[in-house]
Amino acid sequence: MTDAGTRGGVGCDEPARFTRIRSNDMKKWTLLATAAATLTFGLACGGGGGLGGGFDNVGACEAYVAHHNALECTSSIQYESSDMCPEALNMNPNDMSEMYQCMIDGAKCNGEIPDFEGMKPCSSL
Repeated sequence: MTDAGTRGGVGCDEPARFTRIRSNDMKKWTLLATAAATLTFGLACGGGGGLGGGFDNVGACEAYVAHHNALECTSSIQYESSDMCPEALNMNPNDMSEMYQCMIDGAKCNGEIPDFEGMKPCSSL
């Protein structure tokens, strides 16, 4: 049994050693956790180096825009590749060329009306 003035053998005016966290230790752990989270996020979202996967997603997008603009039924709905295909697409760690090729294959005209029904499965690529 312990005295009323002690807690587990340690006096009340002395903090228990296992509960004391030094300010410098907390700073080190916070810095380490932040660095680990940043590195993990960079590797997961940046294709290994934080700079993308090295795929020509902009080129694939521009091919789709050119196809879309060449369709006779879309003459009144023209895309600008500078708006549709920003350089940021190349930062994506995924190769998007299969998706854009699917969109090229799926975009067609039904008379004078654009028919994008064939593009439905492209979003899952």
